[in-house]
Amino acid sequence: MKHATHLSDLGLETVNRILSTAKAWKGKPHPKHLRDKLLGMLFFNPSLRTRASFEAVMARGGGSAMVMEAGSSTWKFEDRIGAVMDVDRAEHLKEAVPVLCRYVDALAVWMITRTTTTR
Repeated sequence: MKHATHLSDLGLETVNRILSTAKAWKGKPHPKHLRDKLLGMLFFNPSLRTRASFEAVMARGGGSAMVMEAGSSTWKFEDRIGAVMDVDRAEHLKEAVPVLCRYVDALAVWMITRTTTTR
């Protein structure tokens, strides 16, 4: 299983190949290269553009997308390492992701972490 959490995880060669492929596809009919593929998306934070673009790519490519919104349409996940699971959190994210990956061809997890700074 390949994991990528940052663009830099892909490497320059892979990013260039992705951009070249996108440029070649631009303005042409969409290939059905995602036929019979399922993308799972787990959102911790709402993101209109991310969700819409991923769903559009899957639909145009012949695949399907499944959206789960943590705490809304699904149960609440714990994402802090070492947290005690004693409140309303049903599962820890690090345990749920491998399970979800068994059902989909790719899993995207959208989580914005905010840090606070003091002056």
